[in-house]
Amino acid sequence: MSLQINSVSLVTGAGSGIAKVIALTYSVEGARDVVIADLNYKAALQTAQESELIATNPTYRPHAVAVDVTDTESVNYMVTAGSM
Repeated sequence: MSLQINSVSLVTGAGSGIAKVIALTYSVEGARDVVIADLNYKAALQTAQESELIATNPTYRPHAVAVDVTDTESVNYMVTAGSM
């Protein structure tokens, strides 16, 4: 099954746990752009790198972003990252 996601997918908390599994699943299922956001940037970057290895869409682009969802400016930056 392919999700055929041709828009940007944004997953918060994607450095670990269920959110990481969701981000990796998007890459396997054919997503094009996934914003992988986490408070811990290194964890987000690691998930992004893992997702590149298993992505099935040749145009796949992960975007690792540090985000604090309690901070409006941080959330705005995260949303902007998805449109780059």
